[in-house]
Amino acid sequence: MKNKSQIHIRSIATVLIVLSSSVTAVNSTTDDDVVKICNKAKDYWSCVRAMSGKQPELRAFGPLLIDWSVWRVMNGSYVAPSYNSSREGFYLAINCSEGKINVSNKKGSWRGWITPVKNFEYDFIETLCKEKNTPTKIGRDR
Repeated sequence: MKNKSQIHIRSIATVLIVLSSSVTAVNSTTDDDVVKICNKAKDYWSCVRAMSGKQPELRAFGPLLIDWSVWRVMNGSYVAPSYNSSREGFYLAINCSEGKINVSNKKGSWRGWITPVKNFEYDFIETLCKEKNTPTKIGRDR
């Protein structure tokens, strides 16, 4: 007769085998499948990383770190998790066609669209819109 610890270890091993086979199957999904699945998730970006195996690609612009690996299109704008100089997380939205930016507060509510003011703000708009082949109409006042 098996004791409880042997049964528990066997159960854990079974779960790990099932999980590892699930990860392999999930990692073979297409980007479109990942988006469809993760759109329903509470934490979209963590879901994308888990499903696709993507690691964060933090790019520095002025005092900000922007996770470049998981831009998401929402209502015609690009949105990504970002961090300020105090390492507080927020969401950054860029609307290329209008050349505007928006940020979320701690509760996730949007503050409102603004025109970029600082050079690093222009830099991240220009960089993203160029990489996404999306025209932008921003003009720098240097």
